[in-house]
Amino acid sequence: MYSFFVKLLPKTVRPIIKNKLQILHYTWLRFISYFLFPFISYRSPLRGYYLYTKDLINNIDGEYILLEKEKSIDFPSYQSSHLNKTASKQKFLSPETFVSVIPNGRVLYDYGIVISPDHRLVGDVSIKLGGEASEHPVMFDLYFPSVEKVSGTLAVISSTAHQRYFHWMLDIMPRFDLLKSSGIIVDKYFINCEKSFQRECIEALGIPEERIIQPQFNTHLQAESLVVPSLPGKIHYATLRSCNFLRSIFLDEPNYIQPYRYLYITRTDALTRRVINEQEVLQELAKYGFESLAIEGLTIKEQAELFASAKIIVAPHGAALTNIVFCPKGTLVIEFMPDTYIEKCFQRLAELLSLNYQCLTAKTYSKSLQSTHDHYVDVQELSSLLQSCGLIH
Repeated sequence: MYSFFVKLLPKTVRPIIKNKLQILHYTWLRFISYFLFPFISYRSPLRGYYLYTKDLINNIDGEYILLEKEKSIDFPSYQSSHLNKTASKQKFLSPETFVSVIPNGRVLYDYGIVISPDHRLVGDVSIKLGGEASEHPVMFDLYFPSVEKVSGTLAVISSTAHQRYFHWMLDIMPRFDLLKSSGIIVDKYFINCEKSFQRECIEALGIPEERIIQPQFNTHLQAESLVVPSLPGKIHYATLRSCNFLRSIFLDEPNYIQPYRYLYITRTDALTRRVINEQEVLQELAKYGFESLAIEGLTIKEQAELFASAKIIVAPHGAALTNIVFCPKGTLVIEFMPDTYIEKCFQRLAELLSLNYQCLTAKTYSKSLQSTHDHYVDVQELSSLLQSCGLIH
């Protein structure tokens, strides 16, 4: 709301002024909430936040079921090109997993923001991509929609970026697994259903339509008992448990065939991260026996079976690579990464699953391409990489 004013300032002071204005805005909203809450209750600005669900449960007559304690996980962190690749260990703490029961808890909007009975954000189960709980956009809302009450138990499954295939599969779907492990009986599920892959997952889990509450952008519900599974792990960092859960739903693992296919997954119909010289790339890949496929329109089960049959996957960075979760150990995965868009989520996923991951950085030579991250692949470098992995044409 103050971005226009900030843009008028010299670039050197913009971050400082923006930060000061944000702090002022935050403080002002907490101040007026103190006065408005007695009059308009849950429609007033939030009174603050709990960083962790455990902090809230300690203050109310709720329940906190610990499933797994936090643990340190190592991931290789590659520092150089594929030709002289050296790996170092990158450590991070995977947060503990749990399921909580919040009497008279509330849930907001279409991405499952959890609000405590005393009108505070519950931070660790209301993750927004990037930023801390104090910076969450909901902390800066001046007022909220009217509250609708729900009897019985309502499980919050929806979360941030639910419309993106990667986050749906690896951040949201595993919450069903955590919920099942808790043994809590649920009457209704707060879950998104607008995308075909979302509906397919819900059907695969056997959840009847009448037990689903599909949230909208203005949803504001208060449940008699709000059941909230944690996220399965840190955002962008898949867990082995989550991967095994997805495989158990969409793959008939005992009937695996020996992987044999060389697949190139195209993004021709996408709006971003397209390979500009794709025809040249395809001509080179054809020498090694690759087939080119677009997975748009395939069901998740069809995608799972396709990736399970692959010996090699080559693809630009994109949601389709989420399906490497279905690849058998040792599958070679080559990802084209535009140099204007670096994201290592699929590298981490591949390493977690003992796949042979290789990254080929591609150039976005034109400034006009930087907004879409469309890129050119060095075909000679691709050929060199394939040959270094043992392929002969």
